[in-house]
Amino acid sequence: MPLTCLQIFKTLLIVVASATAVGAQTSTNVSPRLPDIQDSGAAPVEFRGVPVPSEAANLPEVQAFLNHSDWSAAEQRCREILSASPSSADARYLLGYTLYREGKAADSLHAYTEAAALRKPQAADLMAVGADYVILFDYSDADVWFTKVTDWNPQDVLGWYYRGRAEYKREKFADALGAFQKALALDPQNPRIVDNLGLTFEMLGDIAKAKAAFLCAIQMETSNPSGYSLPFLNLGTLLLDNNDVDGGMPLLERAVAMSPANPKAHEALARAYQQKGNYTAAEEQLHTALVKAPNAPSLHFLLGRVYEKEGMRKKAEDEFQRTAALNAQQVSSEVPDRVTPPSK
Repeated sequence: MPLTCLQIFKTLLIVVASATAVGAQTSTNVSPRLPDIQDSGAAPVEFRGVPVPSEAANLPEVQAFLNHSDWSAAEQRCREILSASPSSADARYLLGYTLYREGKAADSLHAYTEAAALRKPQAADLMAVGADYVILFDYSDADVWFTKVTDWNPQDVLGWYYRGRAEYKREKFADALGAFQKALALDPQNPRIVDNLGLTFEMLGDIAKAKAAFLCAIQMETSNPSGYSLPFLNLGTLLLDNNDVDGGMPLLERAVAMSPANPKAHEALARAYQQKGNYTAAEEQLHTALVKAPNAPSLHFLLGRVYEKEGMRKKAEDEFQRTAALNAQQVSSEVPDRVTPPSK
């Protein structure tokens, strides 16, 4: 009978609790910097950066597949090894990691639970476990594992960043602020971390600090371009929300130019055009956003409002009905944030 996620969680906690004393041994196995995120795996973009675990060096064939992001081949090879050697802890941990990269969170957690029974995990393994819970939209349990990562290896900037993101999603903004500040102390020139500080300051109601953080992130990105567009989007949206359409418009246009596949950027720019009375441009932006996020209720509602302004009552009514249907299905009203990952 397969284990439930709760049973997996409790089993892992028991195993990991006994490993706390060896946490210091894991610190050299985790990258000290926040890596660029390159692949198009199933985990949310910001949680796809867990590095290939050190166990891979013991299984060169699997390591080669992982280094080339050939997840299915890596999974198949791990299973072949385990078929011949069921007690191979290296293969079991790498199977868990590979399944995480494939977005098979529940299967990955099963593999990690079995691996932990064979050998104590490293901090990097726990980071992938945390990311599995993100895939399952369980930010509370994800926070538990990211916290253990930073407890075991306080120099792990990625662990602090992921911990901050999980706490932010849980609306534990004061805790998130502390985590992002820890990450920034380890990686002081990273615009992604500074941008998240801005978001956290905004949620804590400190608009002045939020603006300053977003501007700082923009300066970092401008000085050393990586394609990270969110500071432009976040500052532009903040200005738009505070009735500074003229200040926000060029930032939102820049965000769309940098990340044309991000529906959230198109939505924000559509709102700006709507406030300026340019309904044709607003409609165009919303149609583009809906290509990427066809089931986002807020996009259909905003498009309905734009149609109303244009006098297209039938089209507006259709959009409002679509919004109501999606809301009845309890579809999240949040437009997904899909940003093309920075390139090296």
